[in-house]
Amino acid sequence: MILPAHLIAYHTTKLLAKLYAYGIRGEVLLWLEHYFEKRTHQTRVGDCLSDEATLISGVVQGSGIGPVSFLIFIDELAKILECMV
Repeated sequence: MILPAHLIAYHTTKLLAKLYAYGIRGEVLLWLEHYFEKRTHQTRVGDCLSDEATLISGVVQGSGIGPVSFLIFIDELAKILECMV
């Protein structure tokens, strides 16, 4: 599924807004913004290299920031579900 650019921007902006609300500001927030935006991916199998594809969401697997950013992003969902129980 290919998301339109405005939806990609929405998800990145929403995560950055949540990070800001948690007190992350300045150079760190700017670094994270650059880290999450305009990422690309290629796959190599043997001598063949795929075309470069723009990533629409997520972070690099195995990164330290990946699980933390996911938890921050879904924190709101956990709070909503708590209220429903």
